[in-house]
Amino acid sequence: MIEVIFWLVPFAFLGSVVQSRPPKNKNLYGFMQPEGFPMRGKVSKDITSEGGRVAFRGSYWKARALQGEFIPEGSVVQIVRQEGATLIVKLISLPIQNDR
Repeated sequence: MIEVIFWLVPFAFLGSVVQSRPPKNKNLYGFMQPEGFPMRGKVSKDITSEGGRVAFRGSYWKARALQGEFIPEGSVVQIVRQEGATLIVKLISLPIQNDR
């Protein structure tokens, strides 16, 4: 009987630790946004009212503009939120035009 009690004690402790953990933050597929640093991406295909694409941390994501505006390829955008597999973004800066 004592052997069974000694065997169960560690598992009782682990159960209380697992249950006391705070819930995970809902973030972009495990990418946590550091405080004060916005998540940014680069537009790889023009974002129109139908959508577009953004390069973010080595992957290409479907994207839509927050306010429905046109964002040209090469622009830098801030990722505002995620809706399914689509990133909702807002414009930070337009691409640099070389006039040479």
